[in-house]
Amino acid sequence: AETREAPHVSCHQSAFTITSSLFILPILPKKGGAAHSADFIMSKSSLLQQPMLSFLPKRWLALMTLAFGAAFVIFRSNVTFSFNVPNMAVSGGISVMKNTSINSNNDQCLSMDHGGDLDRLLDKADVVHLLAVPKAGGSSMKVFLAECLGKSFGSIVFDARKKLLDQLEMSKFNFMHVNIENQAVDLFRYSARNVLFIMTYRDETDRLGSAIKHVMGWVCQYGRHTVGPTGVTPRNRTEGNRMACVIDEEEFVEKIIRQKRGEIGGSTLGIFSCLFHGSLEENMPNLVMISMNQLNGLFKLISRKLSCPVEALRLSSSALAKNWDYYLRIKNGTEVEINEWLGHKLNFLESSLQLNQEASCQGKTRQMEDRILNCPNEAIYNFYQE
Repeated sequence: AETREAPHVSCHQSAFTITSSLFILPILPKKGGAAHSADFIMSKSSLLQQPMLSFLPKRWLALMTLAFGAAFVIFRSNVTFSFNVPNMAVSGGISVMKNTSINSNNDQCLSMDHGGDLDRLLDKADVVHLLAVPKAGGSSMKVFLAECLGKSFGSIVFDARKKLLDQLEMSKFNFMHVNIENQAVDLFRYSARNVLFIMTYRDETDRLGSAIKHVMGWVCQYGRHTVGPTGVTPRNRTEGNRMACVIDEEEFVEKIIRQKRGEIGGSTLGIFSCLFHGSLEENMPNLVMISMNQLNGLFKLISRKLSCPVEALRLSSSALAKNWDYYLRIKNGTEVEINEWLGHKLNFLESSLQLNQEASCQGKTRQMEDRILNCPNEAIYNFYQE
């Protein structure tokens, strides 16, 4: 066999040799729970270099190579190659090695202190996309970035080409409300390797309760124009310096909740779908999942980097007046305050009204939720990588 020395590769001072010989690698059974080493495989494959194969036409040799190669790929889990490579980051991208950017003592959970895991990820990324599912801190993100960055704040818009041509300097920090699964999936598929995604998480039932109160506020204060024709007639009255809004319970349930008006329809179970989870495995984005409850910590890190004075976190829309009280009139004529009503019925709404018909891969989503909530700071990096 004609051999030539390969270019020197520094990998614990080891060098590899490239040969023009045909190597057919046998499939070896596991022994004691671990496969034979690569050295053993290569030494055994030398038996197949004997003259007894020289009579075979090159076409047959090529077919044999393809066949054994396919078998090797299919059963590659039975063979373990052990090469020790030093920790390194991909040039131009974000290091995803656990021992360099992630707290290796607690899986992919992130510390959120100054100089910690999340802080370093923000430094390494060239672009940061902040993504929020409905009623999971999106308004807070948008207000924070707008006040902190001013005109340099960037919104991720659907017409990306127009935005690209409208300005020279592009913002490092960008924001988007994710209302359908395709929005996040397209970003994962088409974004550069050195983009960091930070996506908010909120329990779906808790999110639903918040969305119901939010939509009720819009219907009571601004009427049907904000959520489309509803057929619901709110009855408003003045009580001192406050306003009270009363809606018939059956009307509200059937025409607002069941019809999934406004943010009520933005189910996280529909966004975190099979398509979403499959896209993570296919595209491997740099993704931080963070609980809505931890956004203050994220904002503090960004504020420090940008010398931004913004400190307050707004948890509700400023478009709705705060001096309003909301009631549902149940069948016996009693007016029940909306928080009390949700306390009795929230956990039954999803099943009774079958609100999550668009949900898929809920098992994977619940595993993701468990991993987020098991982290001390409820923030995790690349949870999809085992």
